[in-house]
Amino acid sequence: MDSLTLRKMIEFAETAMRWTSEAGPAWIEQEQVRAAVAMYLGQVGEIVNREIAPAEVSANPDLFGELGAFRNRIYHHYYRDFRVDVLEATVGLELPDKVDLWKAKLPEIEAEERARED
Repeated sequence: MDSLTLRKMIEFAETAMRWTSEAGPAWIEQEQVRAAVAMYLGQVGEIVNREIAPAEVSANPDLFGELGAFRNRIYHHYYRDFRVDVLEATVGLELPDKVDLWKAKLPEIEAEERARED
């Protein structure tokens, strides 16, 4: 994973969390906010699925969890088995911890990139 990829994950995740915060506790009942949050969370999952090697995802469950699988449920089965309670828990409980981990990992990745450039 490179620093640009990680920065985009952080950006998308923080945007989703900001929208829930700005909309207040009832965000989950607001269709537009719920759809926007699901879309941005789906984008994080898209990055996990498409931009990060599967071996890296498997080796780092603390960094990636089920975000790739969540993306698949949002984009491919939304009408069938999408669960709002899972979206709410993911954004409210799991995502903040992931963002903290990603932010902590970013300097390490940037240092590795600088070392490769030298």
